[in-house]
Amino acid sequence: MIIRKRVAATLLCTFLLSPLGTASDVLAATQVSAKTASTTATKQTAKVTALIDGDTMRVTINGKADVIQLIGVAATASTYTKKTVVGKTVTLEYDKVKRDKYGRLYAYVWLNKQLFNADIIRKGYAKLAQSGSNVKYASLLKAAVAPLTPPPPPPPPTPISQDTTDTPLKLTVKDGKLMVVMKQSNTKIHTVQSGDSLWKLGKQYGTTIEAICDANKITADTILKIGQSLIIPTSTSVYVPVETATE
Repeated sequence: MIIRKRVAATLLCTFLLSPLGTASDVLAATQVSAKTASTTATKQTAKVTALIDGDTMRVTINGKADVIQLIGVAATASTYTKKTVVGKTVTLEYDKVKRDKYGRLYAYVWLNKQLFNADIIRKGYAKLAQSGSNVKYASLLKAAVAPLTPPPPPPPPTPISQDTTDTPLKLTVKDGKLMVVMKQSNTKIHTVQSGDSLWKLGKQYGTTIEAICDANKITADTILKIGQSLIIPTSTSVYVPVETATE
């Protein structure tokens, strides 16, 4: 009986003096467990205390200072961020990669049930940035990007002068092929001679009185003078195969 009591006492002392049985080790194990739980948490409440730049800020989490980097955001303008989140309590949400190479927390910041990462992009204070494996809200961030403003329409083409304009007139068959009949405009210079009139010149060159007047900035009542030079708009028919005309 005495031997059994001594063995029991020896075993009890061994347990109490072993490394796993000390009070300090039990406390340390509790602290490690709490730290692990904090590290693996996907969401945490934090207070934003200061701004480093437009997308990086100082926060306190459970009374400890830390630095967060907004996921998917590249911002240089800090005024809006400072006015909106500094001094506010926010919810931090983490993704696959929790810290960058500088030790900063990668986080989505929720404020009043709104994703601040998307808000700052939507309002034009930040650009969408690559976020590696952190893609939980990638579609939401992309949707926040404002559509590009379409470029202004090009200016209207410069009118081509009459002597180079080819105007389609009609289709015809020539040499067994379907052709587009083009009017190729040209001009000639005519020196007024005795007996000339606008009507006679129009008939001679296959044009109209109106066309001659427009080209020379005169009217149908203008009296022509011998030796006067007139611009006479003329045209010739050019036949172009349909296949060539439509290329």
